[in-house]
Amino acid sequence: MEVEHRAYARVGLLGNPSDVYGGRAVSFAVAGLWATVRLRPSEELLVQPHPRHDLVAFPCLSALVERLEGGGYCGGVRLLLAICKIFHNHCKHNGIALEDKNFTLSYDTNIPRQAGLSGSSAIVCAALSCLLDFYNVRDKIRVEVRPNLILDAEKELGIVAGLQDRVAQVYCGLVYMDFSQEHMDKLGHGIYTPLDVNLLPPLYLIYSENPSDSGKVHSSVRQRWLDGDEFIISSMKEVAQLAYDGHNVLLQKNYTELARLMNRNFDLRRQMFGDDVLGAVNIKMVEVARSVGAASKFTGSGGAVVAFCPDGDAQAELLKKACEEAGFVVEPIKVAPSVLTEKEVANYLNPGHDQYVYRHPNGLCVVGLAPAHAALKEEGGITAVDFNVGKTDRSEIKVTGKRKRNAQHLQENSVLCKVGATDKSFVVRCCVKGSLLEVNDRLIKQPNLLNTSADREGYIAIFMPKPADWLKIKDKFLSFEDYKNLRGIC
Repeated sequence: MEVEHRAYARVGLLGNPSDVYGGRAVSFAVAGLWATVRLRPSEELLVQPHPRHDLVAFPCLSALVERLEGGGYCGGVRLLLAICKIFHNHCKHNGIALEDKNFTLSYDTNIPRQAGLSGSSAIVCAALSCLLDFYNVRDKIRVEVRPNLILDAEKELGIVAGLQDRVAQVYCGLVYMDFSQEHMDKLGHGIYTPLDVNLLPPLYLIYSENPSDSGKVHSSVRQRWLDGDEFIISSMKEVAQLAYDGHNVLLQKNYTELARLMNRNFDLRRQMFGDDVLGAVNIKMVEVARSVGAASKFTGSGGAVVAFCPDGDAQAELLKKACEEAGFVVEPIKVAPSVLTEKEVANYLNPGHDQYVYRHPNGLCVVGLAPAHAALKEEGGITAVDFNVGKTDRSEIKVTGKRKRNAQHLQENSVLCKVGATDKSFVVRCCVKGSLLEVNDRLIKQPNLLNTSADREGYIAIFMPKPADWLKIKDKFLSFEDYKNLRGIC
């Protein structure tokens, strides 16, 4: 089976580079700029060099030097090798069996090199998708874990970066990310919230055909942060707050405030890193955009800029003219839609499908819909509850005796029921691994209980997990206070 996958360039709209420092970010994937990886079965395992990006033959010595000065020493082969190793080791350590078969990997990309658009991680991301499909283990490696694997592959090569780019490329679309240390410690990853791409105003991408090396930008600031430099620590916290505020600003479509936040993000970066590190060409791109009143900041760590024209089309024309006169490429941005399958995103961690688990001191767990669940926000609220999930009708379960005869033993991602609101249907997951003891069949005739008292009479089901199973998953959940802070609930 031959497979091919594409991963897109990334634009950090707000919050970068705080993702490296336990911060937050708002980012999106860019349609039109991508890396493609193709995997086909073969007798030997082969990673093919790219004819342009992995050159080993040159017409003369000066051509070799010119190639290295313009594109550096690194091509895509090393990235493919690294993700193969990380993928193999992850599967081995997590008991995921891989069929004994070989393949040939090849890649191509049109993402400008060293432009701060995350071209390297796009290659790794596309390769990981190919491996998931080739070995048929897509359902065994959760979506929110995949950015970690991509970052681990790049760390193998000494690339200094955070999770932001990899999250944007795995999820695509527009994503709000919270990398708070508490989440990272509890879950092993951040909390990732896909947003409607229509919340974004028209944006523009500016880049130079003579880019800087985006891999050098984090270096000195990272050490100062580790050394406890108060200015760096407080500035990074403010950068993270910009993303938090930007999330809410986008939901309100307050684009005047969005422009201010974008400009502040760059100004803070400039204060922390200094002009010598950011580079004259990179700074000039920002200044050219600002010269016509556009808001602007780096898309990543340098080499490209994202700009917003709050005054509309006339200002955008001025931006285009100014960039062209300065020798920069300027293009309108189109956001790449999500590439994930419905099955991949339909789980209890999926933003918008929020659920709660209340564990009683006796060990029983009550499962229901959390306050910010998308179904509760639909006009008219929830109008139907269906416990028939295909082969089984959960409402027909009758558990008896101390040994809980007839209890169904379900996984945390098993379908518990479906709730309907207007013309939409939402899958509700079990959230815990254990025995299903009871479903609230009152909801069949009284679905409005979910709208009025989802945390009381409107609970959905009661489970009895084994103590060992509970210990394995309990740290994945947020406290109610943390949940309210995440969702902005008073």
